[in-house]
Amino acid sequence: MKSPGLLTAALLLAGATTAQAQDAAPDAVPQNAFTTAELVGRDVIDVEGTEVGKVADTVVDQDQRVEAVVVEVGGFFGIGAKPVRLDASNLQADGGDNIRVGLSATQLEELPPAD
Repeated sequence: MKSPGLLTAALLLAGATTAQAQDAAPDAVPQNAFTTAELVGRDVIDVEGTEVGKVADTVVDQDQRVEAVVVEVGGFFGIGAKPVRLDASNLQADGGDNIRVGLSATQLEELPPAD
């Protein structure tokens, strides 16, 4: 039979490890954190899987983290395209060279122009 003290020590050690992992979580990089180099020039895909524009620029915070992107939507081969701002939390990498957003092409084109 195993010693109850050994079991208690193992449980305490496991609890301490979990607590340390939870303490580290707020400083962890968010799952959808991107750098400017990873975003600019990438195609933007809407909820229907259609290419709707390209990332033209990024907005970074004081810690140099991307907080928003400027996407050129509409137009024809870039002519007449309108820049719109999208919060970085709305972006998802698709596993390839594209960025997915949770909006349709119509919704993107209806956004106000980026400043």
